Formats: sequence, structure tokens, C-alpha cells
Amino acid sequence: MSGVALLALAPLAQAIPPSFSSQVNIPIPAPNQSVAINLRTAGALSGSPLIDITDLGQGVVWVTNGGVTTGTDLSIDVYDPNDAGGVCVVIASGSLGYTPTPGDTLFVPIQATNQQGESGSTVPPGITIINAPGPGIVIPGNETQEDSCADLNQAPVASINGGNQTVSDTDGAPGETVRLTASATDPEGELLTFAWFVGNDQTPVSTLQEPAIALPDGVSVVRVEITDANDETGSAEVTITVGNATGPAANAGSDRSVADTDREDGEDVTLDASLSTDTDGQIVTYRWSRITDGETETLLGTSGAPTLQTRLPNGENLIQLLVTDNSGLQASDTVTITVAAGPVITTLADIPNLSPNQRRVALALDRICNQLRDLSGLTADQQDLLIRCNGLQVNNTTANQIDALDEMVADDFAVARTQTLLFANTQYASVMDRLMALRGGAKGLSLAGLNIIVDGKSVPLAQLQDMVKGLLGGGASADEPGGLLSDKWGMWARGNYSFGDKDRSNSSPAFDADQWALVGGLDYRFNDKWVGGVSLAYGQSSIEFNPRDEGGLDTDTWAISLYGSTYAAKNFYFDAIVNVANADYGADRNITYVDGAGLVNVDAHGDTDGMTYSAGLSGGYDFLVGGLTLSPTVGLFYIDATIDGFTERGAGGLNLIYDEQTFQSFTGNLGFRVTYAWNLSWGVLLPHLRVDYVREFKDDADVFGVRFAADPNATSTPPILVETDNPDESYWRLATGLSAQFIHGISGYVEYQRLESFEFINFQDVSMGLRFQRSF
Repeated sequence: MSGVALLALAPLAQAIPPSFSSQVNIPIPAPNQSVAINLRTAGALSGSPLIDITDLGQGVVWVTNGGVTTGTDLSIDVYDPNDAGGVCVVIASGSLGYTPTPGDTLFVPIQATNQQGESGSTVPPGITIINAPGPGIVIPGNETQEDSCADLNQAPVASINGGNQTVSDTDGAPGETVRLTASATDPEGELLTFAWFVGNDQTPVSTLQEPAIALPDGVSVVRVEITDANDETGSAEVTITVGNATGPAANAGSDRSVADTDREDGEDVTLDASLSTDTDGQIVTYRWSRITDGETETLLGTSGAPTLQTRLPNGENLIQLLVTDNSGLQASDTVTITVAAGPVITTLADIPNLSPNQRRVALALDRICNQLRDLSGLTADQQDLLIRCNGLQVNNTTANQIDALDEMVADDFAVARTQTLLFANTQYASVMDRLMALRGGAKGLSLAGLNIIVDGKSVPLAQLQDMVKGLLGGGASADEPGGLLSDKWGMWARGNYSFGDKDRSNSSPAFDADQWALVGGLDYRFNDKWVGGVSLAYGQSSIEFNPRDEGGLDTDTWAISLYGSTYAAKNFYFDAIVNVANADYGADRNITYVDGAGLVNVDAHGDTDGMTYSAGLSGGYDFLVGGLTLSPTVGLFYIDATIDGFTERGAGGLNLIYDEQTFQSFTGNLGFRVTYAWNLSWGVLLPHLRVDYVREFKDDADVFGVRFAADPNATSTPPILVETDNPDESYWRLATGLSAQFIHGISGYVEYQRLESFEFINFQDVSMGLRFQRSF
């Protein structure tokens, strides 16, 4: 392109000469006072700065009244606080002052000149002063007002006619010559100089007001700088596009997915348009917006940088980029950014059909897990519990979650109550058997054979003695008086073995149990109606939870008892016992379940001890009808037990803290025993039948508290309450058996026993015993 493109021309701005208005409002100063006035601000003087007041007509303010002109005691002078000249004057009043009269007109001739030498003046009668408040008063010492008196030079105002332009190709050759025209407004009307620049080049391509500038194809930025005589400069620029300009190419980047990093809705994302280009210019703005519903646009941000940090919601986000180059040309692009939703965290307590114990654990875990996710600086066990929380609550099935909650429930330790009550009842039954033997006349050393008992239901060994005492020669009449083991002192020992099982319930697991105990005692006959004694017992018991490898509970117990019996009347008796026991417990709890991360299999172990206090009272009567003995009985037994609190170990974040536990049992029993003595040549056979009805008066469910040891607020929050099974309110104990009494103080028996009306316990028992007794 070699042609010339012509743009519109504009004339050079001219200075405006000074001129005055016909009047100005100025308050007349009092005698010996003065007032400073900026004539331009007061509206008395106009024209392009810089203007200087050059002639004040001898500095006299005149008054005209009725065609007569006279001088006044008022004077006028230049007010020039900065020694820079200017447009301010000061009017002063002499000592006589001046008081206007009706018809007075004040005036003063003034002449002003600008820097071009052009002048203006107030021709007679001069500028008229109206004695009235008005603008333009200058307060001496006010720097802003005093600086305005200098009527300082102002920079020229520049513009390029036609603004931004697109110039078409006129000759088919590269480039085009473009004629431009600058316009300028200079308040002072000074001589101006021009300098033209293309792009960032600091070398001027022309110093004319109307240059012809050769520009290349594409976009060019042309700038003009206009300078006045005082070196004040104004500038303007335009964008000239020669030929068909190529617009920018927008590139918002490739579609991508953003993973969740904070488990919250949305994610912080960096939008990047750095691959956007402009071959013949530069991109000046990047505008980002989010498009929803195919048409709704939400502005995310606009900047001159290609990147923008913003937060996008979960899901697919259609992002639009709009770029604008220095020619005003635009291009757009879109990108789809998919923000992964944070993991769906299950609120465990909202799972339906949870048992009460499971729901309490769920409520605690919901609180603890949320707290752990918000905390930093976690302990090793707290970090482990957080891993368990995420595995349990994220990407897990409801069935697995219920199984996991069931595994975490601490109802396993509820069987400590079973073991404690079992040992207390065994201790009670052992002493009651001894008292029954004593009522039958037993003295000296008594060694009882092995008793087999299921779930704490003991088999009495010495109940035959009162049946055979008069038939064979093994009674008290054969004992020799005197000595420690005489007819007043007696020593005895007894061994028990019991076993049983329990079905699973909503509040406790299934298990198999076994227990053995050794009991020995020393007693003394005070007279033929009273006997008392003391016994010492040691027992071990073991419970294995079902299915196998689910853990267990082992208990070692020592106990001491005080007991006694008395006959209130013939064949009518009372028995009493008081027991104190100390137990050591070793609990193993296996926790196995599947969560969102896989198999969890850990073992928790804890050790503790406890005290048990118990007491029993019973009474009965023996009716003898030939060889038949009918024995109704009634009794009460009370147990009060405490198990100390402890903390598990070995299971990491799933270890529990157990609060102290207390529980009681209070039972009453009503029984009836029938025994028949059958005399044979080689001895005596005694078949018997026994029925007992047992009633539990403390039938409320026991509750104990646990906490997760890794809970950040374990010491300040309420415990997780674990509810145990309600005790069976009542049940029946049925037994039948056969005893045999031989010569030389040897006796034996076999008995079958079962319990009826238990909800979860299955009990059947076959017991055999051998008893040897003789006097010393």
C-alpha cells in the first residue's frame, strides 16, 4: 500500500485576550481595613492565563454621584503574595473610611496583559464595585487561595481527530500512508510543538500537526505529544488498523477434572488462558464467565493477566473465555471443568434399624469423626481413629456399617456381670450344702466330691446325711469327743465345675462358659441348735464369645465367707451367709469388620479388678412320713458388685475407656424337695425330686459407660451408655437324682438338672459325686 489516507483537520487553538465585566460585588472594608480579591474568581476578569494586572489607574477608587466624580479614601493595589504576578488586587480603606450614600457608584480603571502581550482594560467609567458580599475573597495566609492569584499555566489538551480507525487497502501493496491531524486546546494560547510516535518507539516519526505517517499492515498504536511554551505536555493516542487485521485466538485450555481436596462443596481452581495468542497485536483483557442452563452467564473475573483464581462448585462447569486485543478485536473459547464432589460422609446415627447400643456408638462417632477432621496435630491413636472414621463413613455399604457398629459396641464386657454372679452363687451354694450336712449331724473332716454345675446351679452333696443318720453307723454317735476335729469343730472342702452357654441377644453376645472353684471351711458347734463357721474360696472362670476368635473374658476370684445355722424348733431351721470377694478380670475384644478401605481386624485388651459383697438367708422344714421326707424351703440372696474402670490397649483408635460399673441382684426362691429312703441289704438308695421357683427382684437392665480413648473430648463429654440384657424375671430349677449310702461312711449320688423359662440360656446338667466322712 503506497496511497495516502486523509483524516479530518482541526485548527490550532488560539489564546483568549483578557476582558473585564462591567461590575463586581466587593464588600467595602471598614476604616484601616482591607480586602483581597481574585478578580478571575470574582467574575470580573476572563481570558486565557497567564494574566497579570498591569495598570490600576493611579490606585484610586473613584465615586460618581449625580455626574460628579471624586476620589475616595479607598485605594486599590496589586495583591501578589508569591511575587509571581497574577489576577489578585487588594482594596484598602484609610483612616477616614468610606460610607456609601444613595446614588454612589464606585469604579476604578484596570488594565491586564497576557503572555502574548495582548491586553484588556476597563474603559471609563471602569469596573463598577457593588458594596455587597461576593466570591473571590482571598484570605491572607490561605495557601490555596494565594496560589490561585498567580493564574498559573495549564498543560495543553490534546486529541487526534477521528479516533481509532481502520484503514482499508488502497493499492494492494503492503502498508499504507495515513494522514493524521492533532487538535489542541491551550488555555494560555501559547505556541505549541508536536511529536508523533508509533508503538513503543520513542523516536518521533513527525513533528507536524498534520503528518502523513507510513504504517504497516495490521494494528498500530499512534501517539501525539503536544508541548506548550512552558514545557507543559498533553498527549493522545489512537489505534490504526491497516488492512484486514487478524484478531486474537482464545484458548481456555483442555477439559479437565479437579479432585476434591478439602471435603467441602466446591474447589479452588486456576483458570489459565496463557495459550491464547494474537499474531498482529497483543491481548489486553481476559474475561472469564461461567455458563449455566446453556445461557445464563455469571462473571468470574476480568483482568489483564491470563490466569484467574476462582472457586467452582461441584459437578460440570462450562467456563467461557473472552479475550480482547489492542485493536478491540475479540475471540472466545470454552472449557469444561468437572469438580469432583467431596466424599459423601454417612451420618451413622441416621442408619435405620440400629439397636439402641449401636445408635449410641453411631452418635458418638459422628461427633468424634467430624472433630478429628477439623483438628491438626493428632496423636497416633487419633490418626488411626480418623482412618477408621473415613473407612466407615465413606464409600461403604449400610450392611458393613451396621456390622462395624456392632463390633464396636462394648456389650462383650457385660458378661463380667454373669461371671461375678455365677461365682457368688457358687460360693453361696457350697456353704449352704455344708450347713445342710451339719444339720444332719456331720462332724470331723468332710471331703466332698466333684460337683458338676451348669451356669452356677450347684448340686448339694450332704443332703443325704439326715436320711441315713439313723440307719447306718456313720453318724455323729460314732465320733469320738474332744480334739480340734471333734464333735464341735469341723473342716470341709468342696470342688465345683460348671459349664453353660448363652444365645445372642440385642444387648449381649453369644458365648460358652466354664468355671471351677475350690471351697474350704472351718466351723464350730456352739450347742445342739447353733453352728457357725468361716470359709475361703478360689475360682477361675473363662468365657469364649461365639463365633470363635471373637475374644473372651477370664476371671480369677478369691472370696471369704461367714456362715451360720440355727434350729428354731424341731425340724425347722434358718441358714445365713455373708460373702466378700475380690476378682481380677482380663478382657479380650476382637473387632473385625469390612469398611470402604478393606478388612479391619484388631484386638483390644484390658485388665481391671472388682469387689463383690453378698448375703443370703434361707429357712425350711423337714416332714418325715415313714421313709418319705418332704422338705419345703424359702430363701433370699442379695449381691452388690463393683468393677473398676480401665482403658483398653492394642486396638489403636478403637480402644475404649470403661467407666466404673456397679450392679446388684436380689433373688428369692421357693422350693420343695421329696426324698425316699429305700433300705437294701448292701445299703440305702435315696431317689429324690426337687423343684425351685426363683424370682429376680432387681430386673432392671444394667447400664455402663464407655468412651473412645482417642476422643479429643473424652474427659468432658457424656459416655456412650451400653445397655445389658434385662435379667430373667423368674425361672424354674428342676432336678431328679439318686443317692446311695454304703457302710464305712461312703456315699455317692447322680443327679440330672435343668432350668426352664430362661430366655437365652440353655441349661442341662448331669452331676455325680462321692463323699467320704469319718470321725477323728
